[in-house]
Amino acid sequence: MALNVKNERTVSAVRLLAQRRGITCTAAIHEAVDAALSTPDKSAEQAMIDDVRRIADDFRASLPPSTTLDEDALYDENGLFR
Repeated sequence: MALNVKNERTVSAVRLLAQRRGITCTAAIHEAVDAALSTPDKSAEQAMIDDVRRIADDFRASLPPSTTLDEDALYDENGLFR
C-alpha cells in the first residue's frame, strides 16, 4: 500500500526526522506512528481537567504575592462573601 503525502510541512518533517536518525523516511514514519500510538489517549474529561488546572495555575501566578485564596479570606463567620 502506498501513501502520498501532499503536505510539504509533513514531508519536510519526515525527511528531517529520517536524516537525524539515519533511517529511511518510511522508518521515520513508522517510528513516529508507533510513538503516537503508544501514548495513551486522554479522555475529553481529563483534557478539560488539565485545561482548568492550567488556567487556575496561570491565574494564581498573575496574583500579587500577598494575595491569599484561603476560604477564611473570602467568607465571614456567617458564611457570607466578604
